[in-house]
Amino acid sequence: MDDRTRFAVCGIDCMTCSIHLRTEEELEYHKSHKRDLDKVRCDGCRSEP
Repeated sequence: MDDRTRFAVCGIDCMTCSIHLRTEEELEYHKSHKRDLDKVRCDGCRSEP
């Protein structure tokens, strides 16, 4: 990820975002709420679809 895509439009640094990084804690939280973990991801809002 280069500097152009490191920051989301909202200003959040993607490299500190638990959803973007898919931390174990984030995945456990969504798993406990019975969410599809394949959909709990973010490749950055400026990434290619």
